[in-house]
Amino acid sequence: MPNNSGQTAFAVATMRAFEHYQPEARRLFDDPVVLGLLNAPSRFMLQSAIIRKILQMMYNGVAPGVFGLQVCRTRYIDEALKTALSDGIGQVVTLGTGLDTRAYRIPGIDRLQVIEVDLLNIQRIKKQRILRHVGHLPGHVRYLPMDFNFQSLEDTLPEGGLDMAKPALFILEGLTQYISRDAIDRIFGFISKTASGSRVIFSYVPQRVIDKTSSTAGASTLTMFMGANNSPWVFGIDPSRIAGMPHPIFRQFR
Repeated sequence: MPNNSGQTAFAVATMRAFEHYQPEARRLFDDPVVLGLLNAPSRFMLQSAIIRKILQMMYNGVAPGVFGLQVCRTRYIDEALKTALSDGIGQVVTLGTGLDTRAYRIPGIDRLQVIEVDLLNIQRIKKQRILRHVGHLPGHVRYLPMDFNFQSLEDTLPEGGLDMAKPALFILEGLTQYISRDAIDRIFGFISKTASGSRVIFSYVPQRVIDKTSSTAGASTLTMFMGANNSPWVFGIDPSRIAGMPHPIFRQFR
């Protein structure tokens, strides 16, 4: 994982926090928790519509549309999670959780087991801020520290509380581009061995963006920006080849 992955987590959380200030009719999702995970200066600045506009312009200045991508992705995964809950999924595992707040805000999620997996330093900060904002660490959430590049889910998740006999939903949002191909192989290899009925939802960066051959406006600039900020993107996927990837888990994405 990158050395300043915490900085990336806070940047994403800041973009999500913008929705709190949208009129309810236009809001893509409700997140009453995310502001509590930001520091005091950030919370103060976000109260200003002018500063929010400037920040949004700065994000989109790096790559056009990156701000909208973040908030739309959040809404999409929220809906996928709600569908899984209504279908009876009893376990949720978020990999590279960062400052994601779904375990604390999605209706009904407190009735099942949620396992958040991330680097120890990020989890330490998050737990401190959850304690400050909520007053306690929710009993349905377990925090499992792990470095995906050097550790395996097979060695950590079953001992960390995952019931291998029951279906689970795995969420990998904003993770795959930061970890090695070997780490990706281990993750999806493990998921493919979990109980029948398990699901996975993941985001990824197209391989052509990693290779700097994409014609998408701002793609190369964003890739270079992330590398210059010690958060290099190292893994991508060619969408046309997903069905041919090693693990059967990918074949549902034909």
